[in-house]
Amino acid sequence: MRHQLRNAASLMTRVKPFKVTPLFIAAFILALGLLACRPHAYAGNVESITVSNATAMLKDTIEFRVHGTGNCQFRINFGDNSFFDPGVFYSIGGYQNGFPVEHQYTGWPGTKTVIVEGIADGPGDCSGRAQVNVLVTPPLAIAFVAPNKTCQLVPNQQQLLPGWSVHITTNPSVKINFGCALGGCSYDANGEPNSTAPSNYPFPGLRKYSLVLKVGTQVVQGGSNVTFTANQVGALELCVNDDVLSGNSGAWGIFIDVNT
Repeated sequence: MRHQLRNAASLMTRVKPFKVTPLFIAAFILALGLLACRPHAYAGNVESITVSNATAMLKDTIEFRVHGTGNCQFRINFGDNSFFDPGVFYSIGGYQNGFPVEHQYTGWPGTKTVIVEGIADGPGDCSGRAQVNVLVTPPLAIAFVAPNKTCQLVPNQQQLLPGWSVHITTNPSVKINFGCALGGCSYDANGEPNSTAPSNYPFPGLRKYSLVLKVGTQVVQGGSNVTFTANQVGALELCVNDDVLSGNSGAWGIFIDVNT
């Protein structure tokens, strides 16, 4: 018995302790990192979106087709603050010509950037993003008749969103007579050339007798060909920079596109 104990003790003294070296620690951490960084396997993928008519009229029915693979839940932003987002997934890989979605544009005309994005997580776990442009015509035409108030809302239109680009053009041959004798101060939307309105005008510092554009608190110098980007949510207002509105006659022909 003592002999067996001595042999066991001898074996224990001969076992070398396990050393944790820096190289072992680095290899262990790398292995954990590789496991953590393993790419996620999505159930589907959005690859592209196509449109039946890239130049459409307002109120036309347009068909978009979403192309991709597998089962996919996705969201379409039509560029007019309306969305296709049913909250369910579709087997888009099973549609040879793409999954069809119809839409009508009824608001602002202009170029719309239509974006489709796969929605990760959930039963329709999907990746990918694609976009296509649609030009909606014709431009919105407004006869801005010599007004009896400084600003007028563009009627029957939705509010602008931050980042939307507004393009204004006018007919330069159509002018407003601002009440001077013998038509001496008839101007197009650019107003009086090289002028600066004094403090008694609605928009001091901008051109006298010119078109001015407003979105909420944002004020933009208008004219016969002007583009600006809305920096806040708000309705578009058309204004005239005139200190005396009575006695004016004539009109401006204004055309508006909103590009998103």
